[in-house]
Amino acid sequence: MAVRSRPACVSVPYIIAANDSENYYYSLLLQYVSYLSEDELLDGFNSAREAFQAREGLLREQCEMMEIYRERNRLLEMGLNRAHAFELLNREPEPLHCDDIVEILKKNKGMKSNLKEQSKQLM
Repeated sequence: MAVRSRPACVSVPYIIAANDSENYYYSLLLQYVSYLSEDELLDGFNSAREAFQAREGLLREQCEMMEIYRERNRLLEMGLNRAHAFELLNREPEPLHCDDIVEILKKNKGMKSNLKEQSKQLM
């Protein structure tokens, strides 16, 4: 099996409904309606616009259901992040070694001197 050098993505041409309404609605059908063959998209309808408008209510319901799942996933992820944060807070702090303390002091001195230089430049 060959590995792609570039990821595959679906590209849709930019079509304005006012200029080319038939292709506009057909591209919407292709994007949002699941199908096995393209013949199913217009099944029983005279135009792509009619087919899309007939399915528009179903598509809106599906979008609302997807939004409910997204919200649940977001809440679940937030809960897991909070649990992880509490776990980190309840951990025993690791003891600092002398070398670590010296490095922290050096960083603080460097920050103080940078702040002094910046304040002098502003004056």
